[in-house]
Amino acid sequence: MTYHLTAYAPWEDYRVMVNGSRGRLELEVTESDHVSPAGAGALKGAALHGDEAAAEHGAARLTLRPFWAPPVPVPVGGWTRQGHGGADARMTRVLLGGAPDPLDRAATAYDGALALLTGLAANRSLDTGTPVRVADLLTLP
Repeated sequence: MTYHLTAYAPWEDYRVMVNGSRGRLELEVTESDHVSPAGAGALKGAALHGDEAAAEHGAARLTLRPFWAPPVPVPVGGWTRQGHGGADARMTRVLLGGAPDPLDRAATAYDGALALLTGLAANRSLDTGTPVRVADLLTLP
């Protein structure tokens, strides 16, 4: 797997591609295709966190590329322009509104602790200039 983050880019998008024994699945999501100079000075938090859609354009495209056959577009249901493709509103309904999690993917407190430890290890590594093992920070069951 390769992950690349460009935090200063004036657009927000990502691509996920999975190759398998029968072909490839490609997801391309553009949350904001650019930052408009007129809107660049405005607070973008509302658009990023689900209260409104960003003024810029975006889209989601899923494509199945079977071996030895033409690509097949796959509809992307549930995607919206608000808050990370609609994920923020769905997540908030589950976390704060009591809505069921149909895919049972909610993180536990233990998962949260592991995520925090990853950040702590990264910060300690930046401070010391040496590798830091999460396992050395805290003994977990």
